[in-house]
Amino acid sequence: MIKLSWISPFVLFIGILGIFFRWKTFGLFEWTISFFLLIFCIIDFCSRYILEWFNLESNLLLLSIYTVIEYLFLSILYTKFFPTKGERKLQLIAISGGILILITFFSKLAPLNVLMFQLYDGLIANLFSLIFGLFFIYKILADGMESNKQQRLLNSIIIMYSGIQLFMALTINFMVNMDVELVFFFWLIRLIALSIFYLKLAQIIWQTGKKVVQ
Repeated sequence: MIKLSWISPFVLFIGILGIFFRWKTFGLFEWTISFFLLIFCIIDFCSRYILEWFNLESNLLLLSIYTVIEYLFLSILYTKFFPTKGERKLQLIAISGGILILITFFSKLAPLNVLMFQLYDGLIANLFSLIFGLFFIYKILADGMESNKQQRLLNSIIIMYSGIQLFMALTINFMVNMDVELVFFFWLIRLIALSIFYLKLAQIIWQTGKKVVQ
């Protein structure tokens, strides 16, 4: 599992590599993706070595930090770049979710008990991310909102990824406390979904100039 876990940073590296080859043609959308890809990569590497560097018992707090940043990215994606941008209802949903996530995040800054750890911010973040994706579909079906193939594909990937993440958040105590062999299958599914999500973002970076997502 440790070797397989390097798939996601490898995909991130592919996306980051694309920044150096395509940055001259970047618009705000591509720069936004690039910025968050870099942050995701930093957090990924830190989560692998922070226990050794700082002599900590757990890197679970980094999971919460990642959750906050990822939610911020998806909120920006749906409220600023997708056809759902400017939708007042979606903006209020995003703000409400952000407030709830920050409340649960700061409530965990006290000394962390791994056995009692609950990723409530992850549960909230992925639930609201699912709402973003479903709202996108609703606007297409109910209001005839225009969207292109890549937007719909990215939205589908986000729904899939958020759904799996939501399941992981609901069962995080089981994942943390039980033997790794018992939960390998679930972590593998999560790894595949995460890699697909990163791969799609990397593809957008490499295809910059076509302006598929506006």
